[in-house]
Amino acid sequence: MTMHIRLLVLACILLSLSSLRAQQRTDAEVPLDSVAVGQSEPDSSEKLLYLLGVSVFFAGFDYLGYNATRQHPSALSVYRVLQGLTQLAISWVLYEQVGLPAAIGFNLIWWTFGDDFLYYGYAELINPGHPWESRGELGRKVMGNHCTWAYWTPVGILRGMKRDRAIAGSTLIAQSLVGLTAAISITLSF
Repeated sequence: MTMHIRLLVLACILLSLSSLRAQQRTDAEVPLDSVAVGQSEPDSSEKLLYLLGVSVFFAGFDYLGYNATRQHPSALSVYRVLQGLTQLAISWVLYEQVGLPAAIGFNLIWWTFGDDFLYYGYAELINPGHPWESRGELGRKVMGNHCTWAYWTPVGILRGMKRDRAIAGSTLIAQSLVGLTAAISITLSF
């Protein structure tokens, strides 16, 4: 599944979830005195913990899944489908536990290359050696301005989604910081 189709599917699902939840709220006209004690809106720290925790989890899942299957094209295709389904499942859990803004925030971090930077953090930390991506890959591939696989990010889309055109590492850092800032703001403000 190509990245732009994946983004479109995620957007449609999140919009559908939002309208479904709004409909459930209007259908469930529950008197205020019957609301269960202890079921309160998550606070800011809980929302941030969920948002950042699932990003760290998803990057670790990607590191393990991609490196375990990248040598085998058919297995890699299956992994990519599983990766998309995992992203949808995480979005659903965020939506249910802390709300739609956190689910949007998680996908925004992913879309702006933040989870990829976490992925390379795992490579630096675990450093298993060949054939897995290991220590130094971030410097060589991303910061060395050889990153051609970020064509699905906002900067990549603005540059025409050309898979053979590298995006500078400093541009990807700036993009991911803007994405992280926006994700945190969205998660905490709505």
